[in-house]
Amino acid sequence: MTAGAAVPEGGRPRAWPVLALAALAVALRLWHLDHGLPWFEEEALPFRKSFELWGWDGTGHHWNPDYFHYPSLTLYLQHLIQGLHYLFGRATGAFASPADYYLAFHTDPTVHVVVARLLGVAADAATVVAAYVLGEKWRRGLGLVAGFAVAVAPAVVFHGRAIFTDTVMTALVMWSVVAAVRWHGSGARRHLILAAVLAGLAAGAKYPGALALVPLAMLALLREGPRRAALTIPVAAALAGLVFLITTPFALLDTAAFLRDFGFEREHMTAGHLGRTGGPVLVSLLALLGRNLGWLLLPAGLLGAMAALASFKHPDRDVTGLALTAVALPFLAMFGSFTMFADRYAVVLVPPLALLGCALGARLLERVPASARNAATGLAVLAALAWPTFTGLQIAASGGLTTRQQAGDWLAAEVGPDHFILTEEYGPNLLTHRHFNMPDARQMEAASIERQEAFGNRVYHRAITIPMLVSGSVGIFHRNPAGGGREIPLWPDAWDFNAVYYDRQYFLAADFVVLSSAMSDRYREDHARFPIQNALYDWLAAEVPVAAEFAPSGRVSGPVITIHDLRGLELPLPGFGPLVWIGHMPDPARRAVMAAAKPSGVELRPEHLCAFLASPFARYLKGWYMQTAFYLSDLDRHRASLPYLRAALAFEPDHALAAVMAASALSATGRNDEAAATLESCLAARGDAADPPTRQLQGMLRQLRSAASTEPSGN
Repeated sequence: MTAGAAVPEGGRPRAWPVLALAALAVALRLWHLDHGLPWFEEEALPFRKSFELWGWDGTGHHWNPDYFHYPSLTLYLQHLIQGLHYLFGRATGAFASPADYYLAFHTDPTVHVVVARLLGVAADAATVVAAYVLGEKWRRGLGLVAGFAVAVAPAVVFHGRAIFTDTVMTALVMWSVVAAVRWHGSGARRHLILAAVLAGLAAGAKYPGALALVPLAMLALLREGPRRAALTIPVAAALAGLVFLITTPFALLDTAAFLRDFGFEREHMTAGHLGRTGGPVLVSLLALLGRNLGWLLLPAGLLGAMAALASFKHPDRDVTGLALTAVALPFLAMFGSFTMFADRYAVVLVPPLALLGCALGARLLERVPASARNAATGLAVLAALAWPTFTGLQIAASGGLTTRQQAGDWLAAEVGPDHFILTEEYGPNLLTHRHFNMPDARQMEAASIERQEAFGNRVYHRAITIPMLVSGSVGIFHRNPAGGGREIPLWPDAWDFNAVYYDRQYFLAADFVVLSSAMSDRYREDHARFPIQNALYDWLAAEVPVAAEFAPSGRVSGPVITIHDLRGLELPLPGFGPLVWIGHMPDPARRAVMAAAKPSGVELRPEHLCAFLASPFARYLKGWYMQTAFYLSDLDRHRASLPYLRAALAFEPDHALAAVMAASALSATGRNDEAAATLESCLAARGDAADPPTRQLQGMLRQLRSAASTEPSGN
């Protein structure tokens, strides 16, 4: 049998291997499908964004995700799954109303998330079947071996039992290749149309899925020649584009949001995550593929791609190999050129490389004498599949617990709501005490009593996740009095702004600080660039006791989580001023800000800088400051809350809530005159407003004055 020979027509793939491979893929992913729950830690953006389409905040159900970092197909599929889940629960009595469904998720998201993860399981099963079908049409027995390699590959297993777009994209890409190969062999136009539609759906799942058009274009050139293909390829691309727009309609209907998010992702991929600017990640990607396919099957796959390309002009060209090469090499080139690196990049590369590697192995085995060929084939299959099987089973078995889940359980049992917690990103996903992660009041009121009681029995925390910027830049637009303006870059690389969040002053009021190696390892690897973060880590390590630490081992996966206990330390109260954060601004930017903020003819004062920098403060610090002040006030730590509230008022003098909270804190510490002055200043900034916040300020001011007038003389 020659390199490009196919199973004769009529030799259809057998049913039992298909069922066996699909069952294996499903079983490995179902093994710990509830991993990490009820602590819903994964990003799971398709699920979370589709959940918002219900319009829980009272806006009503809608279809515009206002989110285009990913296209919308997977988001809409998740929304469909949520709707079916709700209807099933309604029919069985689990949910009496949409509010029950909503509140059930916020109480214990386990069932919602497990149901959502089934999409990834189904997509992986479809990918495995596609690999088997392609392999068996190529060579008898090849699909069985390659399909097994895909079913057990660790990255494919890991992502297939989570909520990602890559698994859906990969299934659609592979089935597009199946349809394209069938079209090349039969000429049936329905296969061409199906291949283009599937390519459009793949792009609708994740933008790189548009690369599924590359193998279709190659096969069009091979089948029809350049002249006819010059018509076929644009028509197929137009059909794929139409399908993409059908699945992501608001790319046209909300073009500004689409361009905003798509542009951010393009910059994110090229600029790196948290400043990882070490250049393209091709070597890291190849190492990742080696861990998934093994160091026998990966080089065989790459060599198989080269062999397929070498047959391009040969009359007996390797059509299936060329189609798979046209999948593997473009995706490898695209992902390898990124500065951003993620394990999920391997998902779409494993199936074509596994098939190409198995095909090359089959060609080499043809040169073995017939008497020894069966034994050699068995040994080669065992050698090729040993590593993927071992590592894939490890991944499948290791999903029982995560370190983030362990840390969350420990904090729920040992800490509870009576302490203030600061946690890094990729730490435990804590349920917070006030209105963060809390359901909308409308849903709370509309839910059944049983659901309300279950929700109220949760363990809350007064916890804040330390903010994190990962890409882009931080700047401010300065308008000139004469007209026009210019952008002043404050932090040209946004991740450098993260130093602001790690200033030790912000940690002095915390009871517990939770660190995650997913963050600290990034900062530790570049001390020169991130000195503030490392100074904080050094201080915590040297002076603050470790209350608990959770590291991955055995069946426990995830980053190292370290919990520091600050309660026994004699730390000063936070005493920072409103402008403390500009001390971390690069010197050229700080000089430019001071020059631009200075009014003509007068001396530059702090209030001038606050007015000038109000926009970046509101975007990057205001919410964090106000959350911290909420929790400290709840814990009656009024003195500690005041720097945060004063900063909010310095940048936004008419901030009624900050003024009320500051006045309450001052009054609680016996400083009624300062409290009254704070309220009066805010009222003056609000002018003639007659809204409820203004009336609240006025009412509180009257109470303070009334209390002052009734105090005994001499007090």
